[in-house]
Amino acid sequence: MKNDLERLRYLVKKRKRSVLSKVIDFFLNSQYPAYLVGGVVRDFILNRRTNDIDITVEGNAIKAGYELNRILKGRIEIHKDFNTATITLGDKKIDIAMARKEEYPKPGSLPVVSPSDIYDDLKRRDFTINAIALKLSKTDFVVLDPFKGYNDIKHRIIRILHNKSFVDDPTRIFRALRYKNRLNFALSNDTEELLVDAVSKKMINNVSGQRILNELRLIFSERCYYEIVKDLYIYGIFNFDIERANKLKMISEMRYYYFLSLLDIEYPLSNEERGIVRDFKILNLFIDDLSQVDTNSGLYDILNRFDDRVVKTIPELFPEFKNKVKKYLSLKKIKPFIDGEDLKTLNIKPGSVFKIILKGIYRMQLDGYIKSKKQALEVAKKWVKEY
Repeated sequence: MKNDLERLRYLVKKRKRSVLSKVIDFFLNSQYPAYLVGGVVRDFILNRRTNDIDITVEGNAIKAGYELNRILKGRIEIHKDFNTATITLGDKKIDIAMARKEEYPKPGSLPVVSPSDIYDDLKRRDFTINAIALKLSKTDFVVLDPFKGYNDIKHRIIRILHNKSFVDDPTRIFRALRYKNRLNFALSNDTEELLVDAVSKKMINNVSGQRILNELRLIFSERCYYEIVKDLYIYGIFNFDIERANKLKMISEMRYYYFLSLLDIEYPLSNEERGIVRDFKILNLFIDDLSQVDTNSGLYDILNRFDDRVVKTIPELFPEFKNKVKKYLSLKKIKPFIDGEDLKTLNIKPGSVFKIILKGIYRMQLDGYIKSKKQALEVAKKWVKEY
């Protein structure tokens, strides 16, 4: 630990002009008792790059955040319920939080917070590896490690701080698996037993759908997302088809929504997001049709029901359809020869017939049977008489 402490001293006392250095300089010269905490300390010990800087202040964190942002000139967000400020500066995120203690009114609820000191603040954290603090002081350099997180970092262990951790906040189940795979650590025996127990008691059901979605988004922002997904399956956190989940590795951009389509759970998504998930859910129903279709209009009819982002994922999931998807995307660019205004000039009133005629003529245009607006209008006149 001595060498790591020397490196931390170097970080504080002899710095380049990085964002982290500016943050440290501010607090060294401020009246706020402040500590570098959590992931930035953990990652420094592990020699890992981090974009997140966590500062705990014994005092008014929001006021400190505003003062710091006058120097950084980033985008600041305030969270009054927790007395925290978040500054975003490029790819860096600085969280300034009030030192606090937390109490959970019931399992899975958001905690009730109250001001406290750094020791209570470390005690409320998720894992020992994130419960290490470096006091920012010109005179006395102190590393606080009351839960032996340094030892767990060196032994590559994920360990919760108390037996009710996964009960109080079941989202820590997701975080445990994220850290396990991101850092290539192992769960301690007692942590794994308590995780399995919390899953078997369905503690995750006590968490709001929005918070679960937030955790899933974080999982799919990880490079090791697939290993985490496998752990979600192994530990029984979600019930899904692991064979279909294997296709996640083939998808470049829409993994998150594809994964949601594998879950038999309704989450609070926007209408647009819900449509994407639905499209992935029903995609397999149209694979046979897609393999057999041999006309432009038929191809258009099959794929036009799907969001374009889902369509562009099809060749990743089913490489044999690459050319058909490419063809469809080119067909979508073809502008119809006639529209509703043209039909009105033929004294056709808007209604169901309107749509039938326009769709039929556009299909003939895609298949090459109609090659001009003049032809399209002639066919429309003929069809009007039939209707």
